[in-house]
Amino acid sequence: MRAAGLRVTGPRLAVYQALDTATATGRHLTAAVVTDAVRTRLGAVSTQAVYDCLEALTAAGLVRRIEPAGHPALYETRVGDNHHHLVCRGCGRTADVDCSHGTAPCLTPADDLGFVVDEAEVVFWGRCADCAASQAPSSDGLRVRQARGPAGARPVLPSRAPGAAGPSFTTA
Repeated sequence: MRAAGLRVTGPRLAVYQALDTATATGRHLTAAVVTDAVRTRLGAVSTQAVYDCLEALTAAGLVRRIEPAGHPALYETRVGDNHHHLVCRGCGRTADVDCSHGTAPCLTPADDLGFVVDEAEVVFWGRCADCAASQAPSSDGLRVRQARGPAGARPVLPSRAPGAAGPSFTTA
């Protein structure tokens, strides 16, 4: 932290250690999970203090923030290399994947419109092995994910009309 121009404080150290431990096991953490880990380590610490630490560590280049569409921001300490992410559409699991092209930016736009491009952020979307395995075949041979709703509810399947909404649930 000192080498990056930051003061070393207890909360910053606890935030970084929580992220570093998670990154070592291939996990990406939300700010809420980081906050829980920091509170376990230090006791009382405000949510704002954790966000401030995350912002300072990210700005200093010690932490990377990724923002998969429709998901909360995730943080990791894997920085300084050109890697991308796989995100499961089912459970949201996020995993690192090395870039097959090497150095950043690994992709270039057809027209950069005068921008000096230094990074291309790639997110691969799909289903993790667990979510893919939990899909059941339908009568027409397509794989559909098991619909889940409130406890005790049973699914009410949508009509097969074009543009029909997804399953709803009833407790009657």
